[in-house]
Amino acid sequence: MCKGDSSEAARIAPDIMANGLSVDYSRHGSAAWAYYIDMVPARWRSDPLVIFEVEAQRVVKVPIWLPQRPDYAIMKLPGQALTYIPIRVLGFLNLHGLPVYNGVIGFF
Repeated sequence: MCKGDSSEAARIAPDIMANGLSVDYSRHGSAAWAYYIDMVPARWRSDPLVIFEVEAQRVVKVPIWLPQRPDYAIMKLPGQALTYIPIRVLGFLNLHGLPVYNGVIGFF
């Protein structure tokens, strides 16, 4: 969340819980982007994370070949810019005062 900015993540977390993921502009089209729970790069281990479920039909799997993980991919959730993708929040990591996710995350 928020490229590791904890104060910004804490500010937007209530909006995520109430509305879902915010769709923003990118050079690859308007979308929200996320990691699959079993494919989270280890560099994000101590940063704020929101763990969520989303309807499968909203997800476009974007494969990115990595030598250490040839099955690696990220999620693209296309949508109209400045709207929300509905999700079910399972919890947060590294954000105090918010529901904590206690499941397994596949850091690599």
